[in-house]
Amino acid sequence: VRDDSVLVIDYKSHRHADSTGIPQLAAGYRSQLDCYARAAACLWPQHMVRAGLLFTACHELVWLDGLQSAVGTD
Repeated sequence: VRDDSVLVIDYKSHRHADSTGIPQLAAGYRSQLDCYARAAACLWPQHMVRAGLLFTACHELVWLDGLQSAVGTD
């Protein structure tokens, strides 16, 4: 949590993941991260919320662009 933003990062291991398959893996978690981002927006309504996935095995952080939310979004 920062002054005006909240970062929601979910960690996934996916031991066999590599950079080429990450977009497809990330897409499968979009609805889960959307729920997390919406919950964070309720807790910090005056903050911008950004959600991402960190794939630990290949050290890739993927921001799910459609999941940023701000005050007044549903």
